[in-house]
Amino acid sequence: MAGKTMACALCALLVCLTGCASLGSFGCPYLIADAHVEVGARGGIHDLAGAYVAVRNETEKTMCAFTVSFQLYDADGNNPFDGSNSVVAAQEAEIPPNTETVCVISLDSFLADLPDEPYTIDFLYLREIRYTDGSRWSDPFGMYARGEHEG
Repeated sequence: MAGKTMACALCALLVCLTGCASLGSFGCPYLIADAHVEVGARGGIHDLAGAYVAVRNETEKTMCAFTVSFQLYDADGNNPFDGSNSVVAAQEAEIPPNTETVCVISLDSFLADLPDEPYTIDFLYLREIRYTDGSRWSDPFGMYARGEHEG
């Protein structure tokens, strides 16, 4: 009886693995090469501070847009804002296969004053990626989130 139960469990697992997705869809299609916050005005990109995120496309398709999500902390590891410290930003950037580009997210709308020192970026991930061929990839729960990045 135990052998029959084990065989049924293996068959169910095989059906789930092969029927739900290809093996290629289990990996992360991007790499965060660097992420940091720069304080001060930068040529019309931001006046107070900006999050600089280096995204590398690890696929054979061209990215055309993505949604980035992260949390900001001060030097003591505390939320520097009165409200939420979560940032979600849509970015349009064409990133060819196996190429890296730096995207800048202005933090001006989150800040009232210039911070004394750069914030720390934590729990950074891409929620969704759109490709030029019309396909999409998503990670709505942050399964591929990266840890702390110092500014």
